[in-house]
Amino acid sequence: MPPINKKPIILTIAFIAAVLVSLAAFVTLTKNQRLQSSPPPAYVKKETQKKIIYNPDSDLGTIKNDCREKGGIFNPCGSYCEKDEVCIQICAYTCEFN
Repeated sequence: MPPINKKPIILTIAFIAAVLVSLAAFVTLTKNQRLQSSPPPAYVKKETQKKIIYNPDSDLGTIKNDCREKGGIFNPCGSYCEKDEVCIQICAYTCEFN
């Protein structure tokens, strides 16, 4: 019986190991990304980089605390519109960031 060439067996095992490690890394990264992008709380109506717009029926104490914790300035009559947006000016509870 001729001797068995071990090189193809070792390469096959290394390839399978590389595929399994890549798959595990992909699953871990996508799982962490889903955890980080959780939906906002019910009292948040809209969130941008410059402000948070709260639902008008939210508890005032809760949204003021939320704004303070995020380092913003609470405005009880802030604009719902963005600066470059044309819309009806309506007072909205907002948390504004500089």
